[in-house]
Amino acid sequence: MAAGLDSIPAAARKFLDDEIRARISRLKCTSDEWEDMHRVAHSLGMRTTATMMFGCGEEYRHRVNHLERLRRIQEDTGGFTAFIPGCLRLKIRHSERKCRKQPPSIT
Repeated sequence: MAAGLDSIPAAARKFLDDEIRARISRLKCTSDEWEDMHRVAHSLGMRTTATMMFGCGEEYRHRVNHLERLRRIQEDTGGFTAFIPGCLRLKIRHSERKCRKQPPSIT
């Protein structure tokens, strides 16, 4: 922090449910590793942001798992400065449209 790093803003939309992460971001850290990194940053006085990407084939239960994890971290550390939701928008070829399973929408 003495060198000027006092926060870690999120640059990419994440999904903190390992069932979904295994499908859409196999090469990224696990949900537990992501949580550990944020908890360590918060314990050092750093602030971070949290994101959530909708529309990647998740179900309501996955969304709840994600939000519950963020809530627990925030309740324990108070270290998040923002929650940034986002929607995945893929360019799909016409021949693939009929095969794509639509995620549930929020009403």
